[in-house]
Amino acid sequence: GKNRLQFQRLKMSKLRLSYSILRFWLENKLDYLLDSYLHIPIKFPEGVLKIVKQGERFDKLIEETINKYKKLPDFLGEKKLSTPLTKPKIVKEFNDRVDIVGELDCFDKPFIYEFKTSIGITSSEYSDTLQIDFYFWLTKEIAEGCYLYRINPQTKNYDVSFIKKTERRLKKFEQVINENW
Repeated sequence: GKNRLQFQRLKMSKLRLSYSILRFWLENKLDYLLDSYLHIPIKFPEGVLKIVKQGERFDKLIEETINKYKKLPDFLGEKKLSTPLTKPKIVKEFNDRVDIVGELDCFDKPFIYEFKTSIGITSSEYSDTLQIDFYFWLTKEIAEGCYLYRINPQTKNYDVSFIKKTERRLKKFEQVINENW
């Protein structure tokens, strides 16, 4: 018999919007956005790649310490946690076109713990990014605030900021999504 192509109507699925994809969209880094959406490893420039790998090493050490001892590592002050969940993945419907998807570094009800590695950017500067608003929106029913730790990988010193969840931050996030999708 003859080969026949059968076409079926494609059902469009919803956009699964992570913070990385949102950030790449807002920064007009469409190559990174596409790679991230398709789960293709991003080809960062060599200098950036070194920093990313360094951050991943700290991230792994922090996660292992929290899972084993229910506290932050010594280089972050050894704060005790009660019932920490590391790397919880959350998916929430935003509207009929978009699902918001996020993976927190740690959640210890009622607080989010976010860890950053940087030489030049402080926890206070990170606290003003949309990422925290993104996480607050995902956890709006259960989170009260976020402890954002910034580790300097060269000195192993850290600083921490506490960000309170507010209605203003939630609305800011919703406005960005509504304006772009």
